[in-house]
Formats: sequence, C-alpha cells, structure tokens
Amino acid sequence: MRYAKALLAYADEKGTEDTVYEEAGILADSFSRIPELRQALDNPVLPAETKLKLICEAAGGGSETGRWFYL
Repeated sequence: MRYAKALLAYADEKGTEDTVYEEAGILADSFSRIPELRQALDNPVLPAETKLKLICEAAGGGSETGRWFYL
C-alpha cells in the first residue's frame, strides 16, 4: 500500500497522474496475459536491473512509471 501511495505522490508532484494510471493498467494487463513475467521477476538469478527493464517494458515502455521504479 505504501508503494502505491508513493507512486501516487510522485505522479501528483510531476503532474503525470493520467500517464502513470495508464501505465499501471498496462502493467496489470501484462501480468494477466503473460504468466512468464511473474516467473521472471521471481527468478533470483536475474539481476535487479534486468527485472526493472522487464517491468518498464511490461508497462508499455512507459517513462513515468519507469522513472519511479528507478528511484
């Protein structure tokens, strides 16, 4: 819950609420459509940087959500 609040605060501060909302929807859809995404993120062998790239791509390559994940 606190991550969601932090993401909302970030989007509000940057004025990108609509973009972040859209990217979050795309990310949720990606988790539903691509079960391998969860498996890849759960894989302890994959480096964190690779996992961040996967999340950003799964969110539609979104720049706003991606920036937040890199904070």
